[in-house]
Amino acid sequence: MPSVDVYDSWELVSRHMPIEQPPASYSYEIFKKGSKIYAKNGETGHIEYEDTDTASIIQDVLDALGSNGGLILIRRGEYEISQTISLNNVNNVIISGENVDATKLTLADNANCNMFEYTSTETKTWFVLQNITLFGNKTGNTTGKGLYVEYTAPDGKLMDGLLMHVFIRNFPEEGAWIKWIWGWRFIHCVFEYNGSHGLYLSGGGTNAKLWGCKCNNNGGSGLVVWRPQVSVIGCEFGENSLFGIHCGGASYGISIIGCALYNNSKHNMNLEAITDSQIVGNHLSGAGTGYYDVQIGASSSNNIVIGNEYESINDEGTYNIIGGIGREAAGAGGTPTAANWRIGDIVRNTDDNTIWIKCYDGVMRQIA
Repeated sequence: MPSVDVYDSWELVSRHMPIEQPPASYSYEIFKKGSKIYAKNGETGHIEYEDTDTASIIQDVLDALGSNGGLILIRRGEYEISQTISLNNVNNVIISGENVDATKLTLADNANCNMFEYTSTETKTWFVLQNITLFGNKTGNTTGKGLYVEYTAPDGKLMDGLLMHVFIRNFPEEGAWIKWIWGWRFIHCVFEYNGSHGLYLSGGGTNAKLWGCKCNNNGGSGLVVWRPQVSVIGCEFGENSLFGIHCGGASYGISIIGCALYNNSKHNMNLEAITDSQIVGNHLSGAGTGYYDVQIGASSSNNIVIGNEYESINDEGTYNIIGGIGREAAGAGGTPTAANWRIGDIVRNTDDNTIWIKCYDGVMRQIA
């Protein structure tokens, strides 16, 4: 139930409840003053909720909006989250900070919970999280994800989600795990320093897309894709403890285009089990010792892997079309090692910048 309008000072009234102010562009504004968190109704200008617990305030506002939707603006400041915020009632809801440096939600010590979570048995759509940092405080917690979206068959799914300008970092488990990926979009997001994978896409649905995201320094892989028709464009995956990108689950229609993958502890790109996919124009370097920049598993087939720049590739699959741009330190005046490359690969000797191609007869021939 909404609390009565109780204020700590005249300053709070005059600043956040001005007389005869026109309705704001947001549905609710959440802000801090002292030890309390307040939620002001953007239409009436009245403060409807106050509490010392940020999660309770956000939950009250989400429940108040319900299926009608609206915009929740969280003002600048660091807010402590001590319990899970449920997204089960969201529909057409936007949660926005001021920017990733200004608005920060931090998991409290020993909270050991997911920060945002969807576990409903109903279908909901159009959830947006933007311009905010979620910080998992993994030194003070042993469990917890930044965002967890469950899929409960047949109808329990949150579709058409959007994360834009969101930093999700330092959670004990995955940064975000989405189990129904239909229509999800990730734009200019950062998933880093999480205890497990940065971003995990699995479960059900298709047609998720990432643009310009970074998935670095995670305890698992940067990105795990276990569903079909996922597009990854212009993203960065570096220094993760497993793979930069890991694709499997008999997925098809995967597009990985124009990405940078570097210095991951195992394969930079592990295409374990995918079909009918395109891997084009990526730059890969520094795979772990004994691993490859691109590993194509035996269950992968009918993929196009072309125009990528890498130092090593291993294809155990079938009917894959491969043509890469490689690099090898072959010594000044030396010839790149034919056994390291596939027919059609163009290879630069990094010691003298000569350019070579592996021909159909298996011989490396200099072309520049």
